[in-house]
Parts: sequence; structure tokens; C-alpha cells
Amino acid sequence: ALPIFLTKNLEAPDSTRKFAEKNLTHMAMCMPTKSMSDPDYYAYCLIQTLMGGGTSFSSGGPGKGIHTKLFQEVINREGWLHGIECLTGWFQCGGLVGLYGQCPHEWNSHLHRCMLFQLASMSQRVTDKELVMAKNQLISQLVLLGESREMIVEEMGKNLLLHDYITTSEELLNGTQNVTIDDLHRACKEAIYGKRMAYAVYGNLDRLPNLTDTEAALQTLFKKLN
Repeated sequence: ALPIFLTKNLEAPDSTRKFAEKNLTHMAMCMPTKSMSDPDYYAYCLIQTLMGGGTSFSSGGPGKGIHTKLFQEVINREGWLHGIECLTGWFQCGGLVGLYGQCPHEWNSHLHRCMLFQLASMSQRVTDKELVMAKNQLISQLVLLGESREMIVEEMGKNLLLHDYITTSEELLNGTQNVTIDDLHRACKEAIYGKRMAYAVYGNLDRLPNLTDTEAALQTLFKKLN
């Protein structure tokens, strides 16, 4: 297991100084998942598509993900929120799925509770119609990637580095189409009750629970909601 270092005198890198410009607290909660070579990879990709997210103001016109769960249940309802989005990351030894959000410092505890609820219910309140819509959106993105040779080469390189195998377009399409709502429920449960979650905050730390309490609250809430 990796060692855990706790210190109150941790100095943030220079790259985080830009966060202070908007006077916001930034928070991330992520759970370890399986790698890209596992069939559940497609379930986590669809979870990210279903959750979506963004900021309270995003230039570029309407229709950019406003049908997703985080827009409908959080961004469009909570005036204090600056932004929240679902994120995934893939590595050779596994992956990550979770949420990243920002809010004014005085609303940090509200953001914490909001993110816990959304994480605990990622696979809940999803209809068959919404799952089909998420599949179509994800497949269309995969098709668009195939129209650029630069993107194809980049994806091939990433696949070789991560699991020494190039996933074909047919495998991506079939893997996405075969995911069911039951698969989403099972994948979320495995992520929440799997390895220890990652929890990071930059900004106001007042009134926020520590990692152990946050993880326990997430698992308790998941049992209650599921």
C-alpha cells in the first residue's frame, strides 16, 4: 500500500496559484477502478457521460451537456456552485472515477455534501432512455476520433502504453453497446467499496471532514440510497 502523508504545512505548487484568482475552494473526490483492459471500462466511461458537468457559465452556446445529471440536479439548482464535473483517468495499473467541483469558500461544506450524494448515487435515477442517449453520445465521440489520423495514432499509443494492446473500433462500439444499468450499479459499488478513495481540497478547509470520515460517509450514504 502507498504511504499516506498528512501535514498542515504542505506548500501548493506554483501551478495552483491561479486558483486564488477567483477566490474559490476546489475539491476532488475519486475512487480507484479497474484498468482499460477490463470490460467495466465501458461502464465507467458511460457513467462519466451520464454525469457530465461543467461550470455555471460556459461560453460556446447552449446544448453543451445540459441534459446530464450534474447539470439537471446540481448546476441548474444550486446558485452558490461555480462548477462541478465527472472525471475519469486511466493508467497502466488501473483507473479513477470521481467528481471535481469549485465553490466560494463559505460554501465548502455544501459542496462536500453535494459531491458525496452524487457519488453515492451515480448509477441511480438513470432511465433506459438516458442510458441509450449516453451510449449514442459516447459512440459518436469515438467515431469522431476515428476521423483524425492524429487522434488515431494518439489513441493507439495510449493503448499500447497502458495495456500493451490496441483496442479496435469494433471492440469499443460493442463494449459500449453491451453495458446495462445493472452493470452501472455493480461498477459503482465496486468502486466505492474497493481501494481507498482519493480526496483533495485546495482553499478553505474549515468544517470539512478528513479522508477517513469522508470515505465512511460515502459508503454509509451508498447503502442508504441503494
